[in-house]
Amino acid sequence: MGGVLLRSLLYCHNKINDFIGPEMKPGPGFFHHENFSTMRTEGLEVEMQYDFGRGTNLAANYTYITYKKRILWMVPRHLGNIIANIRLSRYLNVYAACPFEDGWRRQRGDNRKDMSGYAIVNATLIAKKFLKAYEGLEMRGSVYNLFDKDYTSPVGVSQLPDDTPMPGRSFMVEVKYKF
Repeated sequence: MGGVLLRSLLYCHNKINDFIGPEMKPGPGFFHHENFSTMRTEGLEVEMQYDFGRGTNLAANYTYITYKKRILWMVPRHLGNIIANIRLSRYLNVYAACPFEDGWRRQRGDNRKDMSGYAIVNATLIAKKFLKAYEGLEMRGSVYNLFDKDYTSPVGVSQLPDDTPMPGRSFMVEVKYKF
């Protein structure tokens, strides 16, 4: 049995002179790149893992980003993942991830309310080495956005009338064989 492992801890401070970034303006050819002179960002990233032993672990990562100007309107201030890998037996494994994002600020000139954050859950059941004659066979069944969360991705002012809707619940079955 393991314990809590701090896998990484990172602080960053960036000052970028003569930053060129996207600027949206109404009308034809609304997507332009402009010189924004100076951009400053700061951030903190942390990644941890707890190992329960026998192939079961829990991990999490988190990033916090600050920026002074609204140039980075498409970047959330908070983002991360909570990940569980659970070994059910020699042949079955469950992998689940909960990605989350929050803290968008609209770009300059966009009068819409700042977008709210979201968290979704994705889960996969993995079966492998269950047939002795076909040890390279692996089967996976996945459910993405397990709880059918209604959420959107931000778009710039004048790009679309509303933010882009993201997919609802979806399924995938995968069969692969390693020789």
